[in-house]
Amino acid sequence: MEQIGFKITDWIFFFDQRNKENLDRILSHPVNRDLKGELVTWKLITVILPVVTFLVVLILNITTNIDKPELFLQFMNNGSLPIISFGILTSGMPYLLEQLQTYPDFHVIRRRVMAIAMIFLFLSASLYTLQTLHIINQSLNCWTSFLLLVASIYVFFFSSTIGFKMFALQSRNITNLPEDMEQNIQELQNAVEDLD
Repeated sequence: MEQIGFKITDWIFFFDQRNKENLDRILSHPVNRDLKGELVTWKLITVILPVVTFLVVLILNITTNIDKPELFLQFMNNGSLPIISFGILTSGMPYLLEQLQTYPDFHVIRRRVMAIAMIFLFLSASLYTLQTLHIINQSLNCWTSFLLLVASIYVFFFSSTIGFKMFALQSRNITNLPEDMEQNIQELQNAVEDLD
């Protein structure tokens, strides 16, 4: 829980060190200690359940059509991964709709995450369209189908880390931070005064 999302995908957000520290503050903040349990529930419902369903259907398709290996890539390119990615991104959008202009550091981070989410929303919708249009799907050769599959997996992993960040950047997780900092400063000032 020390880092938000997958480290390998963080480059796309162009976070500087201060942005990373602010994101880490959300997860390490005592008020947000229940966030870990909520995050597990979010992952289970939004990411793991749809992926397990996709894999079960994929295995069923492959086992029932074992004599047609040329269809394997078509089974995997049925639009499921892009629609799962789309669902992850759209489920996180409401978390960032509220403007937090009074928290400028987090406002910048949230805007950046939202911009990347919009790009990947468009990519996942485009991939879904490519994979589900029968005319296009039937005319693809093996390499093109494989590239579509790789692109779908790529978009899925990026969508997962974007959704994770959206979940962590909810306004309720941010609004507690400054109050706690002010309280810590006050406690330190009181301690210094007690020493005098």
